[in-house]
Amino acid sequence: RLELARGRTLQQLQVQQRQAEQRLQQIARDEQRLANVIAAFEESRRRAEAAAARTGTAPRASSVTTADLGRLDWPVDGSIVYRFGRAVAVNNTTITRNGIGIGASLGTPVKVIADGSVVFAERSGTYGNLVIVEHGGGNYT
Repeated sequence: RLELARGRTLQQLQVQQRQAEQRLQQIARDEQRLANVIAAFEESRRRAEAAAARTGTAPRASSVTTADLGRLDWPVDGSIVYRFGRAVAVNNTTITRNGIGIGASLGTPVKVIADGSVVFAERSGTYGNLVIVEHGGGNYT
């Protein structure tokens, strides 16, 4: 009986390992896709700046400045679900978060920090619903 139980446990662990590996592969794909989207935004911005320099026009200035630091509004009212940075779970696994999570009810309005244009809005794999706003001057939120 112990050997049968050990065999079942081993099978369960192998299934869990495959699922974890698939999840990690999906996260890597999602991260690469988002990196590509951001790189495309940056390339577009550089081209626009070069074109503006050739024609003598000023590129679009950012609506966000250093004076805004520490004074920006939160995008939504809600409780903090997770914080920016590295976190260690009780099972000694770690996760690094590149932003904060704010819990809010479905339908809660979300605000931008400053004027800008929505350049990306869609469900983005493990990132969930993602909206990127371009504020000019290479600033995105």
